[in-house]
Amino acid sequence: GDLTESLAEDDEVEDVKKVYEGMMDLRIATPQIVLNFAAILEEKRYFEEAFRVYEKGVGLFRYPHSFPIWKAYLGKFVARYKGKKVERTRELFHQAIDSVAARLAEERGGKTRTGKKAEKEKAAADGADA
Repeated sequence: GDLTESLAEDDEVEDVKKVYEGMMDLRIATPQIVLNFAAILEEKRYFEEAFRVYEKGVGLFRYPHSFPIWKAYLGKFVARYKGKKVERTRELFHQAIDSVAARLAEERGGKTRTGKKAEKEKAAADGADA
């Protein structure tokens, strides 16, 4: 990655893309590699391609490892479109929230915070009935 980045002249961007896409396809990329790849594309003004990299990157990792990718993706998307593409922006935020919520629910044995609270309330009520 680093050597390829240093050689990334405009005419060599395709080679850089092949290296990074290969790492992502092989699932050997780290969140930092995803961020670096997107940054290179943004520097070259390939914004839509950078957004596709973020999209693929958040699919490769679960929370908390996806968090820095989501943070960069959402920030760059909002900055780029400044109030345009409102539906797409809303959809991205929902996806980010859902990915975190799904992971947290998984950690809690498939229960969301409200599900656990309801269980505790039921247990307390059952104890009071005894």
